[in-house]
Amino acid sequence: MAIFVNLIRRGASAVQNIGTVDLSVMDPASRTTDVVFPIPSKAPVRVRGVKGVEWAANHL
Repeated sequence: MAIFVNLIRRGASAVQNIGTVDLSVMDPASRTTDVVFPIPSKAPVRVRGVKGVEWAANHL
């Protein structure tokens, strides 16, 4: 059980450690934080275009 819990915590740590964000946008091909596919550089511009979004930036 301890191994399972630690694997789950490790997988979620990158998102949890960001801080006070309300929403994280990731590439659908990213399955874990160990294998990350960067989203296109224009993605933050698209995210900023969503109503109610004040700020967006890449986080890798």
